[in-house]
Amino acid sequence: MVTTKRFGKTTVGAQSAYAYAGYKNACRYPLSEDGYVTSISVHITVPEIGIDFGARAAIYDEDKKLVVQSTRQFVMTSGWKTFSVSRTFLKAGDYWLAWKVQSRRIVRYDSGGIGQTIRNAEAFDGFSSLFGTAEQFNTAVSIYATYEPSKGTLNVYAVADSETVKASVQVKETQQQENTPFSLRLEPGTYTLTATYEDQTLTKIITIEAGETSTVTFPFTLMHTLTIVSAPIPTLPFTLNGADVVTPFNQKMPQGTYTLIVPSQVTFGGVVYNFLQWENESTSRTRTISLTRDINQAITATYRRVPPPIDEAGPINQRQAKDTLQEVFGQGGDLSPTNPLPTEGTGKNTNPRRYEKDYGFRSAPTTIGAVATALYTTATTPARTAGQRVTVYSLHIENRSGAQAWVWLEIAGAAVTPAYPVANNNTLAVDWPAGLTLGNVDITVNGTAGAVVQISGTEA
Repeated sequence: MVTTKRFGKTTVGAQSAYAYAGYKNACRYPLSEDGYVTSISVHITVPEIGIDFGARAAIYDEDKKLVVQSTRQFVMTSGWKTFSVSRTFLKAGDYWLAWKVQSRRIVRYDSGGIGQTIRNAEAFDGFSSLFGTAEQFNTAVSIYATYEPSKGTLNVYAVADSETVKASVQVKETQQQENTPFSLRLEPGTYTLTATYEDQTLTKIITIEAGETSTVTFPFTLMHTLTIVSAPIPTLPFTLNGADVVTPFNQKMPQGTYTLIVPSQVTFGGVVYNFLQWENESTSRTRTISLTRDINQAITATYRRVPPPIDEAGPINQRQAKDTLQEVFGQGGDLSPTNPLPTEGTGKNTNPRRYEKDYGFRSAPTTIGAVATALYTTATTPARTAGQRVTVYSLHIENRSGAQAWVWLEIAGAAVTPAYPVANNNTLAVDWPAGLTLGNVDITVNGTAGAVVQISGTEA
């Protein structure tokens, strides 16, 4: 089926005027698209009933050069009179639709643009190749041309989960590249369209028919940025919806729900780390993310370094202390005024725990601030004696943080004891019977914020 359209004035004007013999007339109208003209129609009123006279129609281009004209046709009745013309191609632009009559006839019009209608003297025979100099009138005459569009219209859109998005589309046959939404005028035929959005590619084949409008919508999945990092470990293997991935992870992902699982313990650079928490303070290794928008803050998995083991170090109770004394001094029984810690001779270093009592130090009770906190240094009160070697015999931890606490001693940022767990509202005493010799160094404490720590020992 051939699609036809019209350009010009297709309604009957409210006013009328005579078109006289011996003149050719034309009215300017725009053609919005390329097409093939097939006829011209003019609304003509016959003033004298039964008198048959001829009329002609033609089209001039914007430069008033003749494009096509009809043959003579007789007009005996009033109304729209259609004049067939040879099928002629017209490019989009302005055209003058012309007519002439063999005897006076009445045409209809409304007010128009300045100089929209023109007229000059010319015999009734065929139209001249150039319209020539003419009178001008500000009227829009009821005359139009019928044409077959040479192209069809293609409208292209892209959506992602029902949301309008901008996709890049290539038309293979014409090599045109456009961003949605857009419209194209195409010759009739079959076209292949390839659309790309956020690393997604879709292809559609569409048929264009002359004068018809075709619409194509590409359905994509909405994408958002997901960023996952780890600290202080720069590279951490984990699973994302069951797939093995690694931090740092930064990708555009389809909108939806994702499950992250990180390992409880990893080794990096020869150092062992335990999972501590996420940036939202959750301590579960499994985390569910609802990705409905770009997440500007990185999802962060935080790990804590596991201190290396220290020989002969660890929390002990009275029974363990008594067993240790039996092993060292060969005597049994609980310590008491009648069963004191044995000493040999009068040397002050013979009994280190007695020496600690008589000549040792006791640090001030210190509250941990979630970072390495000075415990016994040359700047604390009491202060460590510079140049003296420090030996620690006991560590006392009191936890009032509201949750389980972990505490360990450090020197220059490196752990020198294991991390000791202490339940909330509990205390823990750690003893080193033979002494934990640390050297001429400042001692700091690290662990859960809010825990209170104190050490005692000797300097020599």
